[in-house]
Amino acid sequence: MVMLSHGFFKFRLIMIAIALLMCAIAVTLWLNDGAWHYAAMPTKGVIRTALFGGAGCLCLFISGKISNSRE
Repeated sequence: MVMLSHGFFKFRLIMIAIALLMCAIAVTLWLNDGAWHYAAMPTKGVIRTALFGGAGCLCLFISGKISNSRE
């Protein structure tokens, strides 16, 4: 059971890193390419992308806490 938990911990950290990286890329493209100025990607879209990535990280964090509390 410990091996499964440790493997899930690594998986969870990798998924959180990917979600945060995708949020950072979306915001960087939005700022640097002038998408905010030309309305190519609206501000609401960037906010939704960031919130979706944050919600994914929160879900992974909570699932890790739940699995740790069961042990």
